[in-house]
Amino acid sequence: MAEVFKSVIGRLTGALGNMVFRNRADTTFITMRPKSFTSGNDQAAKDRRARFGLTGMFATAVNQDSNLKAFWDLSTPANMTAANGIFKANYKHITPDDVTDLVKMTPGISVRADDTSSSMTNVLVSATIAALGTDQKIDLLVETKIQMVAIIYCKDPVVIDEAKNHFICIKSAKMDLSLTNPIAFTIPLMKDETQYYDAYTSQKCFYTFVTMDDAGVPYHYTNTLIIP
Repeated sequence: MAEVFKSVIGRLTGALGNMVFRNRADTTFITMRPKSFTSGNDQAAKDRRARFGLTGMFATAVNQDSNLKAFWDLSTPANMTAANGIFKANYKHITPDDVTDLVKMTPGISVRADDTSSSMTNVLVSATIAALGTDQKIDLLVETKIQMVAIIYCKDPVVIDEAKNHFICIKSAKMDLSLTNPIAFTIPLMKDETQYYDAYTSQKCFYTFVTMDDAGVPYHYTNTLIIP
């Protein structure tokens, strides 16, 4: 692969003959155009495509929440988007036909949360977390609110022609943050979300919590929890 640092004809991008030009920062990279490629149709190839597609859908769902996106932006290299960071971190935890319980909605564990109860129906998701404790990285003088962010993963459609997988992204109202008392959250599903929920026979909910100040600026995130 060749590199061009300065050019008298400006910056080139795209294909020219059998060469492909790509720009990154102030450098232009030149590679050979790949030979035509036909994707395999054996089961292994189908599984790779399905796994790649499902991981992409999960990454898009997480990236849809602006606060989670901000945390991933901070944790990924400068040359990688938040969505790509989410994809890379979760690819190993997703199979061709399932999002396993090991996936992460956040880059790690900034604050530890444990749920005391949780439930999910086609109209409501609810969860109660135990007192977070005063030994966490939380400054109550700044972080005054906390919000639950949830992703419902739906699979196995009732109707064969329906998409094999669907993700519903929802979040709770902002609750007053306490470190010494349990906090209860509820997230009602909108009518269209309920319709999507009912279009599938299997659902699983992943959820996490974000602390923020009065203006809604996010500060910390918790581990990912699950309603199977």
